[in-house]
Amino acid sequence: MTREQSFFDHLADLRRALVQAALAYALALAVAFPLAPRILIALKRPLVSAGRDPETFLLTFHVTGGMSVAMTIALWGAFVLALPFMVLAAAGFVYPGLTPQERRVTTIALSLAGILFAVGAWLAYVLMLPAALRVMLWFNDWMGVPVQGFLAQDYARFALLVMASFGIAFEIPLGLMILGWIGILSSRQLRRLRRHAIVGIMILAAVVTPTTDPFSLLFLAIPLTLLYELSVWTTWIAERRRSSPSNARW
Repeated sequence: MTREQSFFDHLADLRRALVQAALAYALALAVAFPLAPRILIALKRPLVSAGRDPETFLLTFHVTGGMSVAMTIALWGAFVLALPFMVLAAAGFVYPGLTPQERRVTTIALSLAGILFAVGAWLAYVLMLPAALRVMLWFNDWMGVPVQGFLAQDYARFALLVMASFGIAFEIPLGLMILGWIGILSSRQLRRLRRHAIVGIMILAAVVTPTTDPFSLLFLAIPLTLLYELSVWTTWIAERRRSSPSNARW
């Protein structure tokens, strides 16, 4: 049986977790910065899908333009690389206060979190970015103000922000699953809130997606709605397992 920690022990553990997270980000930044040119090559592909040649369409008008692009890519890339280790540091701080069942649920959730973030970022990269770029370029042509090029640092920031936003948005249904697994939310409550959740998802998708194109909005809203339904069913399964005679093993 573990000894109950004092307030200062918790502060020491929290400081240790924060230091570990900061070190993970610093190391990820050291890795991401040299890879910035290769990451930019990958970020150019959605622009090609939108019908523009990135070699002539991405511009910079500042002496420090290249450095700005590299820092933008490195800062966001380091966040993605360090995120699993930062989550592990947070888990190391939280785990001692959890019950065995809660630890099991948290371990599963952490595994799913990485997968969902990657899926959301991938959908943004493959579907959302090309569609959003085509719509914005069309609007400029429609208004009679065709774009001669994008600032490279602005484009890199925009692309990475969209990918990160989609990845983070895909974590929201996972949070609902966790609340359902540990008994804070019930499947009945989630079903009752379904209409409100769908409205909230549409609002979130409208905020996250950078265009007024309804198809771009649906690229985020439909997967999130399906994940919400999945959280309802997994919560229902968890309730059935808790109420079964063998729930002690769960």
